[in-house]
Amino acid sequence: MVGYLYKTFTSLFAVGIQWILSRFSKKIKLRTDALNEQKINLSAYSKSVLFHCASLGEYEMALPLINELLKSNKKIVVSFTSPSGYTKALLPAGANKLYLPVDSSRQMSKFFSVLQPSAFVLVKYEFWLSMMHQLHKNKIPCFLISATLRNSHFLSKWYAKPWINALNQFRYLGFQNEQSVEMAARIGLRQACISGDPRFNRVLEIAANPKQNWGIEDFLKGEKAIILGSSWLQEEEIVATIWPKIENHKLIIAPHDISENHLEKIERLFPISQRYSAKSKDGNVLIIDNIGELKYAYKYAKLAIIGGGFTGALHNILEPLAYLIPVAFGPNHNKFWEAQSAIDAGIAKTFVNSMELLTIVESFTSKPNETNQWLVKKS
Repeated sequence: MVGYLYKTFTSLFAVGIQWILSRFSKKIKLRTDALNEQKINLSAYSKSVLFHCASLGEYEMALPLINELLKSNKKIVVSFTSPSGYTKALLPAGANKLYLPVDSSRQMSKFFSVLQPSAFVLVKYEFWLSMMHQLHKNKIPCFLISATLRNSHFLSKWYAKPWINALNQFRYLGFQNEQSVEMAARIGLRQACISGDPRFNRVLEIAANPKQNWGIEDFLKGEKAIILGSSWLQEEEIVATIWPKIENHKLIIAPHDISENHLEKIERLFPISQRYSAKSKDGNVLIIDNIGELKYAYKYAKLAIIGGGFTGALHNILEPLAYLIPVAFGPNHNKFWEAQSAIDAGIAKTFVNSMELLTIVESFTSKPNETNQWLVKKS
């Protein structure tokens, strides 16, 4: 009954709700416009291996496997739900990307009847019920990788049986850690196993071959940096209050939102700052105003403060840890098992206000970094 009600509701209202939201949200408008355009070319991607990634973080998880399949001359298509993932993901040669439609039976039926993927790889989550139904109806081999489960996960609820049944038709159910595998068994997911988290391998690979950035080196002039990475306004405001008290370091800010409106807000918080693209010589704060530099910039840092910990959407803490850099982030990180593991190992700390962050900065910048062994053991 729950599955029937879900499919009925989404079939009747999902497309309409998306259209209404697109009138008010530029991001959703980008998504709906792209969905309309991709209908014309969808058949060109048929018989590809389809990876579904909610956003950019999930894409980074999938990338090592995508690269291996490309070596075997497989056709690869990556679908996204989030516009931020779709626009920021830099795909390797031979791979293509598109948007996944809303999860209505009609939309998913049309999508898969044209695309006809040779296999489907679901990365971490987004267990869309109509999507899974159409995959199984079309006899497409399905695989789940790098999933995580928590006690509060919706799959543990009484109403989740339709989703459990759909997932049990997958050929492979891979989870990131032992706790997730144990919970999968408790809720009735058969043949769950540990697949690990490919992000560990990915960040170690990047850190082993870091790009030299002359612009950042010219800004630092030999000094060490504190990096505020993938930040939102709340982290930026907290850092702004303590920054006058921090000595012997420069600050690099790589915000999640690089719109002109948000960049101007950061400049008001840090009046003596410069933009990466402007190549100014003034100020001890550098604002990176483009995409793609952050994962390489961590090589210059002593400490990374990572955004998203106040909203429950913590950004990637593994990238700085791969460079042997400790991290700090907001308190809402329960969805990210690696965050608690890093805290337990003493290489990460959380803060809720400026005084706590100042204490963390003083503690981490006054001692040698100790993150390497933890990351290698997890990879």
